[in-house]
Amino acid sequence: MSNKDYWKKRIDETAQRRFDLTYEVMQLETRKIYDRITREIIKEVEAMYYKLLDEELSRTEIWTYKHYKDLLNSINMKMVKLGLKEINILNYNLEEALREIYVETPLPQHTPIKPSFAVLDDVAVQQIIARPWSEKHFISTEWDNKKELVRILKKGIEDCIVKGQSKDKLVKVVMEKMQVGFNRADMVVRTELMHTINEGQRQKYMDHGYDKGIILVAHDERLCEKCVKYADNEKPKLLDEIVLPTHPRCRCTCIPVLD
Repeated sequence: MSNKDYWKKRIDETAQRRFDLTYEVMQLETRKIYDRITREIIKEVEAMYYKLLDEELSRTEIWTYKHYKDLLNSINMKMVKLGLKEINILNYNLEEALREIYVETPLPQHTPIKPSFAVLDDVAVQQIIARPWSEKHFISTEWDNKKELVRILKKGIEDCIVKGQSKDKLVKVVMEKMQVGFNRADMVVRTELMHTINEGQRQKYMDHGYDKGIILVAHDERLCEKCVKYADNEKPKLLDEIVLPTHPRCRCTCIPVLD
Protein backbone atom coordinates (compact mmCIF):
# COMPACT_ATOMS: atom_id res chain seq x y z
CA MET A 1 0.00 0.00 0.00
CA SER A 2 1.38 3.39 -1.00
CA ASN A 3 1.74 6.20 1.52
CA LYS A 4 -1.05 8.09 -0.23
CA ASP A 5 -3.41 5.10 -0.06
CA TYR A 6 -2.50 4.53 3.59
CA TRP A 7 -3.61 8.03 4.61
CA LYS A 8 -6.63 7.89 2.36
CA LYS A 9 -7.77 4.72 4.12
CA ARG A 10 -7.07 6.02 7.62
CA ILE A 11 -8.88 9.32 7.12
CA ASP A 12 -11.92 7.71 5.49
CA GLU A 13 -12.18 5.03 8.19
CA THR A 14 -12.01 7.72 10.88
CA ALA A 15 -14.97 9.53 9.33
CA GLN A 16 -17.01 6.33 9.07
CA ARG A 17 -16.22 5.32 12.64
CA ARG A 18 -17.26 8.72 14.02
CA PHE A 19 -20.46 8.57 11.97
CA ASP A 20 -21.37 5.12 13.31
CA LEU A 21 -20.69 6.04 16.96
CA THR A 22 -22.66 9.29 16.88
CA TYR A 23 -25.49 8.02 14.68
CA GLU A 24 -26.19 5.16 17.08
CA VAL A 25 -26.73 7.65 19.91
CA MET A 26 -28.83 10.06 17.83
CA GLN A 27 -31.02 7.34 16.37
CA LEU A 28 -31.74 5.89 19.81
CA GLU A 29 -32.66 9.29 21.26
CA THR A 30 -34.89 10.10 18.28
CA ARG A 31 -36.59 6.69 18.43
CA LYS A 32 -37.38 7.13 22.12
CA ILE A 33 -39.07 10.50 21.68
CA TYR A 34 -41.10 9.26 18.68
CA ASP A 35 -42.23 6.17 20.58
CA ARG A 36 -43.34 8.30 23.53
CA ILE A 37 -45.24 10.82 21.40
CA THR A 38 -46.86 7.98 19.43
CA ARG A 39 -48.14 6.37 22.63
CA GLU A 40 -49.55 9.70 23.83
CA ILE A 41 -51.38 10.33 20.54
CA ILE A 42 -52.79 6.79 20.44
CA LYS A 43 -54.14 7.16 23.98
CA GLU A 44 -55.97 10.38 23.06
CA VAL A 45 -57.25 8.98 19.76
CA GLU A 46 -58.66 5.90 21.50
CA ALA A 47 -60.42 8.07 24.06
CA MET A 48 -62.09 10.07 21.31
CA TYR A 49 -62.81 7.22 18.88
CA TYR A 50 -66.17 5.92 20.07
CA LYS A 51 -67.56 9.40 20.70
CA LEU A 52 -66.89 10.39 17.10
CA LEU A 53 -68.04 7.09 15.64
CA ASP A 54 -71.40 7.25 17.42
CA GLU A 55 -72.05 10.67 15.89
CA GLU A 56 -71.64 9.35 12.29
CA LEU A 57 -70.10 12.64 11.24
CA SER A 58 -69.09 13.62 7.73
CA ARG A 59 -65.61 14.93 7.02
CA THR A 60 -66.96 18.50 7.09
CA GLU A 61 -68.84 17.94 10.35
CA ILE A 62 -65.79 16.46 12.03
CA TRP A 63 -64.15 19.86 11.86
CA THR A 64 -66.90 21.37 14.04
CA TYR A 65 -66.76 18.59 16.65
CA LYS A 66 -65.17 19.88 19.86
CA HIS A 67 -63.44 16.63 20.83
CA TYR A 68 -61.82 16.40 17.41
CA LYS A 69 -60.65 20.01 17.51
CA ASP A 70 -59.20 19.36 20.97
CA LEU A 71 -57.38 16.33 19.58
CA LEU A 72 -55.89 18.37 16.72
CA ASN A 73 -54.75 21.06 19.13
CA SER A 74 -53.10 18.41 21.28
CA ILE A 75 -51.38 16.85 18.26
CA ASN A 76 -50.11 20.27 17.17
CA MET A 77 -48.65 20.86 20.63
CA LYS A 78 -47.02 17.44 20.62
CA MET A 79 -45.45 18.15 17.23
CA VAL A 80 -43.96 21.37 18.62
CA LYS A 81 -42.53 19.41 21.55
CA LEU A 82 -41.25 16.74 19.16
CA GLY A 83 -39.64 19.30 16.86
CA LEU A 84 -37.88 21.09 19.72
CA LYS A 85 -36.57 17.81 21.06
CA GLU A 86 -35.27 16.76 17.64
CA ILE A 87 -33.51 20.09 17.18
CA ASN A 88 -31.89 19.74 20.61
CA ILE A 89 -30.72 16.22 19.73
CA LEU A 90 -29.25 17.49 16.47
CA ASN A 91 -27.56 20.56 17.91
CA TYR A 92 -25.93 18.81 20.85
CA ASN A 93 -24.75 15.70 19.02
CA LEU A 94 -23.60 17.53 15.88
CA GLU A 95 -21.49 19.89 17.97
CA GLU A 96 -19.95 16.97 19.84
CA ALA A 97 -19.30 15.06 16.60
CA LEU A 98 -17.69 18.14 15.06
CA ARG A 99 -15.30 18.57 17.97
CA GLU A 100 -14.46 14.86 18.01
CA ILE A 101 -13.82 14.46 14.28
CA TYR A 102 -11.57 17.53 14.22
CA VAL A 103 -9.36 15.93 16.87
CA GLU A 104 -9.64 12.35 15.59
CA THR A 105 -8.86 12.96 11.92
CA PRO A 106 -5.26 11.83 11.29
CA LEU A 107 -2.87 13.74 9.04
CA PRO A 108 0.78 13.16 8.08
CA GLN A 109 3.32 14.52 10.55
CA HIS A 110 4.69 17.00 8.03
CA THR A 111 1.75 19.18 7.01
CA PRO A 112 2.05 22.50 5.13
CA ILE A 113 1.08 24.44 8.26
CA LYS A 114 1.25 23.60 11.97
CA PRO A 115 -1.62 25.51 13.62
CA SER A 116 -1.19 26.71 17.18
CA PHE A 117 -4.45 25.04 18.26
CA ALA A 118 -5.54 21.40 18.31
CA VAL A 119 -9.28 21.81 18.88
CA LEU A 120 -12.08 23.94 17.49
CA ASP A 121 -13.22 26.80 19.72
CA ASP A 122 -16.90 27.45 20.43
CA VAL A 123 -17.18 30.23 17.85
CA ALA A 124 -15.81 28.03 15.08
CA VAL A 125 -18.15 25.20 16.10
CA GLN A 126 -21.21 27.47 15.98
CA GLN A 127 -20.20 28.91 12.61
CA ILE A 128 -19.72 25.48 11.05
CA ILE A 129 -22.99 24.08 12.44
CA ALA A 130 -24.82 27.15 11.11
CA ARG A 131 -23.61 26.52 7.54
CA PRO A 132 -26.24 24.54 5.60
CA TRP A 133 -25.27 22.11 2.86
CA SER A 134 -28.45 22.88 0.91
CA GLU A 135 -30.75 25.87 0.55
CA LYS A 136 -32.33 25.23 3.97
CA HIS A 137 -30.80 24.78 7.40
CA PHE A 138 -31.82 21.61 9.23
CA ILE A 139 -33.96 23.61 11.68
CA SER A 140 -36.21 24.74 8.81
CA THR A 141 -36.34 21.19 7.49
CA GLU A 142 -37.39 19.88 10.90
CA TRP A 143 -40.34 22.27 11.16
CA ASP A 144 -41.40 21.55 7.58
CA ASN A 145 -41.36 17.84 8.43
CA LYS A 146 -43.50 18.41 11.52
CA LYS A 147 -46.09 20.36 9.49
CA GLU A 148 -46.26 17.50 7.02
CA LEU A 149 -46.57 14.95 9.81
CA VAL A 150 -49.55 16.85 11.27
CA ARG A 151 -51.15 16.88 7.82
CA ILE A 152 -50.84 13.14 7.19
CA LEU A 153 -51.91 12.28 10.75
CA LYS A 154 -55.01 14.44 10.42
CA LYS A 155 -55.94 12.94 7.07
CA GLY A 156 -55.37 9.39 8.30
CA ILE A 157 -57.54 9.91 11.38
CA GLU A 158 -60.32 11.60 9.38
CA ASP A 159 -60.33 8.84 6.77
CA CYS A 160 -60.75 6.16 9.44
CA ILE A 161 -63.58 8.00 11.19
CA VAL A 162 -65.52 8.84 8.02
CA LYS A 163 -65.23 5.24 6.77
CA GLY A 164 -66.28 3.85 10.16
CA GLN A 165 -63.16 1.74 10.46
CA SER A 166 -62.21 -0.10 13.64
CA LYS A 167 -60.25 1.33 16.53
CA ASP A 168 -57.43 -1.10 15.79
CA LYS A 169 -57.26 0.21 12.22
CA LEU A 170 -57.15 3.78 13.53
CA VAL A 171 -54.30 2.92 15.91
CA LYS A 172 -52.45 1.20 13.07
CA VAL A 173 -52.82 4.28 10.87
CA VAL A 174 -51.44 6.54 13.61
CA MET A 175 -48.46 4.22 14.08
CA GLU A 176 -47.81 4.10 10.33
CA LYS A 177 -47.91 7.88 9.96
CA MET A 178 -45.63 8.37 12.95
CA GLN A 179 -43.20 5.88 11.42
CA VAL A 180 -43.18 8.01 8.28
CA GLY A 181 -42.31 10.97 10.49
CA PHE A 182 -39.51 9.03 12.18
CA ASN A 183 -38.08 7.95 8.83
CA ARG A 184 -37.90 11.58 7.73
CA ALA A 185 -36.30 12.58 11.03
CA ASP A 186 -33.78 9.76 10.64
CA MET A 187 -32.90 11.00 7.15
CA VAL A 188 -32.18 14.44 8.59
CA VAL A 189 -29.98 12.89 11.28
CA ARG A 190 -27.98 10.82 8.79
CA THR A 191 -27.57 13.67 6.33
CA GLU A 192 -26.67 16.40 8.81
CA LEU A 193 -24.28 14.15 10.71
CA MET A 194 -22.40 13.29 7.52
CA HIS A 195 -22.34 16.97 6.59
CA THR A 196 -20.93 17.90 9.99
CA ILE A 197 -18.23 15.22 9.86
CA ASN A 198 -17.18 16.34 6.40
CA GLU A 199 -17.11 19.98 7.46
CA GLY A 200 -15.02 19.16 10.52
CA GLN A 201 -12.48 17.28 8.45
CA ARG A 202 -12.44 19.91 5.72
CA GLN A 203 -11.80 22.60 8.32
CA LYS A 204 -8.88 20.62 9.73
CA TYR A 205 -7.36 20.16 6.28
CA MET A 206 -7.51 23.91 5.62
CA ASP A 207 -6.19 24.78 9.09
CA HIS A 208 -3.17 22.62 8.31
CA GLY A 209 -2.49 24.32 5.01
CA TYR A 210 -4.13 22.00 2.50
CA ASP A 211 -6.09 23.74 -0.23
CA LYS A 212 -7.28 20.88 -2.44
CA GLY A 213 -9.24 17.74 -1.78
CA ILE A 214 -10.67 14.59 -3.39
CA ILE A 215 -14.21 13.26 -2.93
CA LEU A 216 -14.43 9.59 -1.94
CA VAL A 217 -17.50 7.45 -2.52
CA ALA A 218 -18.71 4.22 -0.93
CA HIS A 219 -18.01 1.53 -3.53
CA ASP A 220 -20.99 -0.78 -2.98
CA GLU A 221 -24.42 -1.62 -4.39
CA ARG A 222 -25.94 1.52 -2.85
CA LEU A 223 -23.75 3.89 -4.86
CA CYS A 224 -26.23 6.33 -6.42
CA GLU A 225 -26.32 8.05 -9.80
CA LYS A 226 -25.46 11.43 -8.28
CA CYS A 227 -22.26 10.17 -6.65
CA VAL A 228 -21.11 7.59 -9.21
CA LYS A 229 -19.36 10.37 -11.16
CA TYR A 230 -16.83 10.60 -8.33
CA ALA A 231 -16.18 6.84 -8.22
CA ASP A 232 -13.38 6.75 -10.78
CA ASN A 233 -12.58 10.44 -10.82
CA GLU A 234 -10.06 11.60 -8.25
CA LYS A 235 -9.51 14.96 -9.87
CA PRO A 236 -8.61 17.40 -7.06
CA LYS A 237 -10.97 20.26 -6.27
CA LEU A 238 -10.42 23.32 -4.13
CA LEU A 239 -11.48 22.54 -0.57
CA ASP A 240 -13.41 25.81 -0.48
CA GLU A 241 -15.57 24.49 -3.34
CA ILE A 242 -16.33 21.06 -1.90
CA VAL A 243 -19.74 20.83 -0.24
CA LEU A 244 -20.89 17.47 1.08
CA PRO A 245 -23.31 15.77 1.17
CA THR A 246 -24.49 16.03 -2.42
CA HIS A 247 -27.96 14.71 -1.50
CA PRO A 248 -29.90 13.35 1.52
CA ARG A 249 -28.31 10.21 3.04
CA CYS A 250 -25.14 10.82 0.98
CA ARG A 251 -22.15 8.85 2.32
CA CYS A 252 -19.37 10.60 0.39
CA THR A 253 -16.35 11.90 2.28
CA CYS A 254 -13.38 14.08 1.42
CA ILE A 255 -9.63 13.75 1.90
CA PRO A 256 -6.91 16.33 1.25
CA VAL A 257 -4.48 16.07 -1.63
CA LEU A 258 -1.40 14.87 0.23
CA ASP A 259 1.19 15.08 -2.56
